[in-house]
Amino acid sequence: MSITYKEGQSTLLYYPLWWHEQHRQQTATGYGKKLTTPYKVEHNGRLYRVYCICYSNSGTLYILPGGKPLYLRDAGTEVSQLRDNNARGGIQWSSSS
Repeated sequence: MSITYKEGQSTLLYYPLWWHEQHRQQTATGYGKKLTTPYKVEHNGRLYRVYCICYSNSGTLYILPGGKPLYLRDAGTEVSQLRDNNARGGIQWSSSS
């Protein structure tokens, strides 16, 4: 199994769904393999929903272009910073390590 990472920089945008607006979770436990986040990221000229795999205290973010996972590298940005900075046009998400 190979892991493919998104290359370059992208702007992470805040696009919440109804349960995000009501501060609800997608699952009862908050854990899962395909948790829908309130964020989207541009890839090849199109916006893709960001999903999260979470089974413990950390999660892995990915998008699904063409139905295959493309993982986002950690940018060292807190989720609260993403929400606050989105009002100013989003933040830069760097995929370089």
